[in-house]
Amino acid sequence: MNISFVRNSKVLVVFIGFICGSLSALGPETVSAKSLIESCKLISGKSVPQLCGAYIQGYLDASPNIVKEDQLPSEFVTRALKTRAPQKDVAVKTVANVKFCVPSEGFLNELVTKIAEVEYDAKQHQLASSVVYSILKADYSCE
Repeated sequence: MNISFVRNSKVLVVFIGFICGSLSALGPETVSAKSLIESCKLISGKSVPQLCGAYIQGYLDASPNIVKEDQLPSEFVTRALKTRAPQKDVAVKTVANVKFCVPSEGFLNELVTKIAEVEYDAKQHQLASSVVYSILKADYSCE
């Protein structure tokens, strides 16, 4: 193998490692409640601000206890799953863990509007997740 090839390969590996390390240092950053509320207040018409929309969409996608109303099983099916299906069954766990039932249409804009109406309180809301959770709990509980 050629010595210059080995030397160039080492330089390339070090360079790629440096770039990847730099990018990871810029990585995940927590979103504060204040920045989320301020971002959601910038809504204009049907256009949702990037931070606000991306954060909410990520929160909804990552939360296993949120389901659209039209995807909920009927009361009969829910009762049957709880009483007859094995408790370790995925469907039983999914139904048992559902806490929030959200509308199928227009929910994102509705949630953005509700977040924009929140008065920021540093004692009550430190992270953006606490703002979203409090709205879901108050307005979209399945119970």
